[in-house]
Amino acid sequence: MPESSLVMRAEQALLASLLIDVSAIVVIELLDAADFGHALNRQLFTAITAARTSDPVLIGAALAAQLAASAGIPGVDEQWLTQLQDAAPDTGHALAYARIIGEAAFRRELASDAERLAGAPKGAGGRLLADALGRVTTVHAPYVASEYGDPATSAAPEAPAQATSTPDSRHDLEAELLADLVAHPEQADALVRFLHADTFTSPASRQVWTAVEALAGRGEPIDTITIEWEATNQLADRTASSDTPNPEPPAPTAVASYLIRLGRTQPHRPAVAIGRDLLANDVRADLAGRKTTSRQASTRAAAPRKAGIDPTLRPPAPPQPPHGPRPTP
Repeated sequence: MPESSLVMRAEQALLASLLIDVSAIVVIELLDAADFGHALNRQLFTAITAARTSDPVLIGAALAAQLAASAGIPGVDEQWLTQLQDAAPDTGHALAYARIIGEAAFRRELASDAERLAGAPKGAGGRLLADALGRVTTVHAPYVASEYGDPATSAAPEAPAQATSTPDSRHDLEAELLADLVAHPEQADALVRFLHADTFTSPASRQVWTAVEALAGRGEPIDTITIEWEATNQLADRTASSDTPNPEPPAPTAVASYLIRLGRTQPHRPAVAIGRDLLANDVRADLAGRKTTSRQASTRAAAPRKAGIDPTLRPPAPPQPPHGPRPTP
């Protein structure tokens, strides 16, 4: 716990929000149980919806105890429900999680329609439609699988071993900045004013920053789930809009593992302070590079002078007489 599937984690985060946050009840009107990809999550959403509809302020331990006693869902007891709550990044982001679940449900439906059209007799127009739907389905397939592992037994993916680096290396500073930003996303509005994606030197950190930048620009919540969903959407959209006739499904990105690494990173300074240092370092490096280039150009342009007369040097041509009749004295 939590499930390694991004959509599964969004479903579990929403269920945790409904268990804890009184205001999260508004999402009940936005989703149906069928929008959830796993049967257990569908059952739990139905049970929570029924309990909170009858008692809107029933939350926390009392709600968990009632669900464990009356829902009758195998494997779901008070301990599991407590773990579910603890695993959620931010239970105040229920609307964002609901949007992810709704989008994933739409894409599963799209995949089903594309598969149905592919097997049906069709003319030229139908073939074009099926090809277009098949392209989109292929691109988004890795992120919206309809079958997941058992939520009660799934484990979190392991983060890769960190590469050896000197203390305060560039990659370490970028990771420290992003770790503090994920923990304190209110800094995003300030950071996007002066940082650019090129500030980040590794593909994973750049993908995380680009996702944060997009979320901040739209005023959407920022946490590990919304960042990963935005990053995978951006990758899928780039693949779908490529000129490749039959694109391969995009390979899983390193964003999920990198976000786990960020969760294990202990920031020592605020993200804004680290961002200013990175920007200052880049400006100094850029100026130093320009000075070096200028000196090299000057050295190449100044040809060494030779002693004596240049043998290629020729005297100027004599002046030519004016055309036309000479004036009378």
